[in-house]
Amino acid sequence: MQWIWEIISNSGDEFNSNQQRESIYSKLLGDAVVAAYKKNNVVLSSNIAAFVAWQLYYNEHEDIDLHTLLNTTLIPVQIPKDLFYRVCDAVIRNLRERASRHEITIAPEIQNESTEQIVLHGMKNLGIYHPKKY
Repeated sequence: MQWIWEIISNSGDEFNSNQQRESIYSKLLGDAVVAAYKKNNVVLSSNIAAFVAWQLYYNEHEDIDLHTLLNTTLIPVQIPKDLFYRVCDAVIRNLRERASRHEITIAPEIQNESTEQIVLHGMKNLGIYHPKKY
């Protein structure tokens, strides 16, 4: 980032720090990043499977703070299938509704398939982009 200061100092313009201006610019930039993320991100079936599994796991361990839970050695978890499918179905319905209002973009299989097919597709594709780390 040193080059930016060289450009500013060589331009003859003086750079003055202004905390209020910078905080406003930071907020505007943050808002633009969030808007772009919502516009360009596509919810995948594997996102749904991972999100629901994590939420059920996290809710089961409410007594443990998030930092500790994330740093805990992997503990085998069993989630009742009917509970998992019920929560996935509720999430899928919510996502479809939000997509119909053009708030988010969802993958074609989420638009057209049954909850069971979406969950199976999502479980099959979990970990494709993120190798296991032990």
